[in-house]
Amino acid sequence: MHVGWLVNEEHVSWLENPFLISVGDVVAIKVIRSQSIDEPLRRESRVETEIARSNRYFLYQQYKREFEGIGGGNEPSELTPEVARQLRRALYEEYKAEFEHDPTAS
Repeated sequence: MHVGWLVNEEHVSWLENPFLISVGDVVAIKVIRSQSIDEPLRRESRVETEIARSNRYFLYQQYKREFEGIGGGNEPSELTPEVARQLRRALYEEYKAEFEHDPTAS
């Protein structure tokens, strides 16, 4: 779940962790009028956000090839190959959840 907005080419967010809900949780939203708002917890320029997403998508594509197709890859020397693969697998699963059903990701 995301609580945020795009304001003047800047993404603002009011949740510290956007993955606070899980299957079965009930979410209620109440729209009110107010004279003031809470300051956002995070601000990112649109360009930074797009670059970060592009980088995550690149890694997702690499991991997709490794775990759903061709495989292989170079493990970092300071980690055992097994631990490095586990870390990449965890990142891949995170990116897969983000991009698998995203019609803008091609």
